Amino acid sequence: MAVCRRLARLAANLQDPHGVAAFQRLCGVEGPAGWAGSRGPVANGGSPPGGRRHPAGNGAVPGGAAPPQLWRRPRRNSLTEEDGCQEFNTHSRFLYYLFSLGTELGNELFYILFFPFCIWNLDAWLGRRLIIIWVWVMYLGQCTKDVIRWPRPASPPVVKLEVFYNSEYSMPSTHAMSGTAIPLALLLLSYGRWQYPLVFGLILAFCWCSLVCCSRIYMGMHSILDVIAGFLYAILILIVFHPVVDLIDDFNLTYKLLTASGTAFEMSAIEKIEEQFASLRIAKRSVLSEEPAYLLDIDVSGSAQSASSRFVAVSCSNKSIRVYNRETLNFLREYSSCPGTLNGVRFAHVCDSLVFSACSDGMVKCWDIRLATQKAAQVFSGYPSNVFISFDINCSDLMICAGTEKVETDTFLVFWDARGSTDCASTIREPLGVYSESHNDDVTKICFHPVKPSLVVSGSTDGLVNVFDINKDNEDDALISTCNSDSSVSFIGWSGKDYEQIYCTTHDEGFCWWDLAQLDTEEPIMLLRVLDARDAVCIENGSLNYLVGGMYHEKADRLFLIGGTATGDVHLISCSAAGLSLVGTLPGGHSATVRSFCWNPTEESLLTGGEDAQLLLWRPGAVERSLAKKMSMKIASSVQKRVRVHNSSLKSRKK
Repeated sequence: MAVCRRLARLAANLQDPHGVAAFQRLCGVEGPAGWAGSRGPVANGGSPPGGRRHPAGNGAVPGGAAPPQLWRRPRRNSLTEEDGCQEFNTHSRFLYYLFSLGTELGNELFYILFFPFCIWNLDAWLGRRLIIIWVWVMYLGQCTKDVIRWPRPASPPVVKLEVFYNSEYSMPSTHAMSGTAIPLALLLLSYGRWQYPLVFGLILAFCWCSLVCCSRIYMGMHSILDVIAGFLYAILILIVFHPVVDLIDDFNLTYKLLTASGTAFEMSAIEKIEEQFASLRIAKRSVLSEEPAYLLDIDVSGSAQSASSRFVAVSCSNKSIRVYNRETLNFLREYSSCPGTLNGVRFAHVCDSLVFSACSDGMVKCWDIRLATQKAAQVFSGYPSNVFISFDINCSDLMICAGTEKVETDTFLVFWDARGSTDCASTIREPLGVYSESHNDDVTKICFHPVKPSLVVSGSTDGLVNVFDINKDNEDDALISTCNSDSSVSFIGWSGKDYEQIYCTTHDEGFCWWDLAQLDTEEPIMLLRVLDARDAVCIENGSLNYLVGGMYHEKADRLFLIGGTATGDVHLISCSAAGLSLVGTLPGGHSATVRSFCWNPTEESLLTGGEDAQLLLWRPGAVERSLAKKMSMKIASSVQKRVRVHNSSLKSRKK
């Protein structure tokens, strides 16, 4: 009880208007001459305690120092027609202007200008999240005021330097709440996304918060207790809402009933992607190794939709796999024990320390990043004469499938049971079986369904794209669909809601897109066929030389293609039933052809690798420490002719 009484007395002292008046006097603010000001009541022209009386004007006191300055005529509130402030004396114009700036940092007019500026000129992703936090802070703060209903500090003794909000209740200070929440949220959301020293962000947040909080006491609008309560209340709101602000923003952008119509939703989603891509800048650039090589494939550990990935694995043309730290792109490991060419690289979905790759020597190997050894933790062997040129592991990490090069008349899809890969016992696994009748040429790509572990799609230089359900007893029953791209397949993937669509790009830069949901209907399954994307995509002051691959953006429900130029520019291309359209271009990163990419929609970041041996991490609004574009480092390739070709003269279309 004694503690409660002491806390109650402390709260009463902090709420006392004389504390506010004392702070104002400390800053040189007093009421005008003859006003019952902060030094005590002055009745009928009497003297305040101590016998001193303010002169009845603004002239010099005989024999005394220069008097304080009588401030300007009060401004009026355009809405209520009441005076904007009381007349007052001040000894410091600097403090008046400083705290006036501080109080404006919490006013609605500032945020009306600040949020659009942030969205249009700085970072739309950040601006939307700041608005969400600000709305919750103001809503909860105003509701709390209406519940507590404490009045503003009494005047006198307090001098009211503004009275615009005098009709509102006082506890807590919403200026202090917004002045605390916005700079701290700005720091939490931007650090790591923007490149600046942490100390700078902390100093800015501290100065912003302190200036707004102190200005409310200086202006006479809040007691010390109001400001402290507002500060602590804002911290509590940040603790609660910061972890879920991404979910709220995603809901606002993707829930169709929140938009005026389905068309408006679709446009907002595309505009969001355009914003994301347009704001991408180089955040990190990997250090070049002593032996430069083409970067042919990229994968990140964990789910592609997760921001918690720790590692990046890259397969290189010098028959090695390089592993990097995902955040810093610092080099961690290199595996180069494969005697043949590496074709693809994949992380396990469950254990992010396991990385797989297929090799042209007829092996699929698994390495454990936790082990300081070049020896593979697990080896999956094929049949004699198998040359693996593609592979994938399903979403449950239970099954591996690899595609072979055509040898004589044989082409296989080879399957293994992947369970037990975490045992780190370097044993050789034999295949479970093969599919041998569905393709008659090299199987160039394999891709398992993102959420259904039994579905897999394969693409081949024979132009066929086959979908299998490997739970079936035999190959004939397993084959669900066969789609014909009429050209050699270079990339395949899944798209659409529930991932019921498949697509492929071809070695002569064609594109095909099918909807498997229409298999049992009379509707055509072909959504779009583009014979040559280089002619179909209009790029002002530029060109499209090749396609790298595709990605499906779940939040926007949109399929995108990644393409580029021989000089290293990267193009993002939107796919719809009407055709292909350019969304944006990333220039100045690479100096040669881009071979691989990996997009993270959660962080809105992009990893790219190319023939210049550079691995780049792109993030919205990032600033690279060295802005100079790297000189061309394109090197003589030691890759087999199988590496995808971006030249239609070398790959003729099948008629």
